[in-house]
Parts: sequence; C-alpha cells; structure tokens
Amino acid sequence: MNDKNIPTPYASHAPVTATTGDNGESGHCDEVADTHQQWVLAQADISEEILDENRDRGRHSVPLHGTEKTIDVLPDVFSPEIFHGHELFTPTLFEELDDYKKRHNGVTPSLLEIGAGSGITGLSLYKTGRVAPVTLTDISDAAVRNCRHNIELLQCGSQCMALESDVYDALSPGTKYDVIYWNHPWIEKPEDFRHKDLLQYGLYDPGYSALRRFIVGLSQHLSDDGVGYLGFGNFGDEKELREICADANVELSEVKRSVGDEGGEVEFVLYKLTPCRDV
Repeated sequence: MNDKNIPTPYASHAPVTATTGDNGESGHCDEVADTHQQWVLAQADISEEILDENRDRGRHSVPLHGTEKTIDVLPDVFSPEIFHGHELFTPTLFEELDDYKKRHNGVTPSLLEIGAGSGITGLSLYKTGRVAPVTLTDISDAAVRNCRHNIELLQCGSQCMALESDVYDALSPGTKYDVIYWNHPWIEKPEDFRHKDLLQYGLYDPGYSALRRFIVGLSQHLSDDGVGYLGFGNFGDEKELREICADANVELSEVKRSVGDEGGEVEFVLYKLTPCRDV
C-alpha cells in the first residue's frame, strides 16, 4: 500500500510512537488541513485495499495488552494486526484509568466500549484489573460473536458481556457507566454513503452521524463523575469533531497523540470527553 506515496492511517508494519497532547488547543487542526485534503481525495482506493487485506487475514490470534494472554480474531472482524490505533489507545487508557482509580479511592470503574471489534481494548482493561464490569458493543454481529468468543476464552464470567448495538441503541434506558470509550471509524464519507457490508462500518462514519449520537448521548449514559474517551486520527475531520462537542456542551481535551510512519503524516489521537454538568 505504501508504495503509492499516499499517507495511510493503518500501516500494518508500523508501530506508533506517542507524544503528549495539546490539552484541546485547536491550532493543530490547521496544520494538518492540507494533508487531510490529500487523504480525502485518495482514501477510496486505499480504504478498499485495507478492507481486502483484512478479509484475507482469516482467523488468527493476537496478544492481549498488559498480559501474557492472547485473543482470537475471527473472519469479518477488524484485525489489530492491521489497524494499529489500539497500540496508542489501550496503554494510554491504562494510565488514565489508573489515575481514575486513585481519585476514587481504588474503586474500579465500569466500562462501555462502543465498536469493540475483537474486544482487544475492553478485555485488556478488564484482565489487567482496571475496569469491571464491562459491556462491549458493536453494530456488526460478527464482531459481537467474536467478543463473546473471547470473553469465554478468557474466562471472564458474568463480569463481561457483548451486545449488538448501533452506538447506544441496545442499552436499557438509564443505563450508566463510569467510562465510555470508542475507537471511532474516523474516515470521512458523504452523508448519503451506504455501507456495502458490516466490515465497512468500522472504517466509515458517513457525515459523522454516529459520532454525533455518541457525543450527545454521553451525558445520558455516563455516571455523575464519569468520563468518555474517543480514539481518532489526524485524517479525520478534527474541526467537525470540535464543533460537534461544542454543540453538545461536551469538553474535548487531547490526552495523547501518536506519530506514525511515512515521515509522521499518520497520527492517532486519544481524546477525553467530559459533559459540562450543571453545578
């Protein structure tokens, strides 16, 4: 893929190197505008190559962060070997949730993960003792089956469950969590784009409609002192993200930003999302 000399958000051979965040300053958005436009023009062919590579991968196992265990990745589910955002997001969430527990006298927070895929992040957080209980959701029935398989494989018992859900749709009214996380499919498509299969839902969010529902719904599904986290990237529309947060009265702050391969064009970003609550 990389011989096209076009920046790609998921380079299967390249680890990510983390840098500290800018605490929500918007200046970085302007710096990546030209590269972002280049990606928008080129993304169609590259994205389909990524999806084809994932489809050809077949069933395989990957390491679980912070443990000596592995999980299985089943066909038609995004592979952590191809999509590398978790290499920044999961260890950074380790640090964030360690701080959360210290601030809350050692109380272990509950977790809702949207778009969990194979479950690599949520189950890593659970098996290292940082969250419990855990609800993993995905719009893909293949991903939900994969999560349930790995929950059984890791012998998580009743502390972990997986639901088929379009963002919050499958949750009971009033259900709240201490932490809500989504590694968002941040590649842009027009609002009238129609997904050809469920695997594409993990790559495209047309018009950022699902992102809006995620951000707006945080205030309804977070506990009183809860916090949201969003995995994103510099080829997503960071300006649009900030506007959605502003409209929803949600504070957006950058936790950590990676530097990828290809001269540093590719970056993954973990954001913290905090609804502005009435005092």
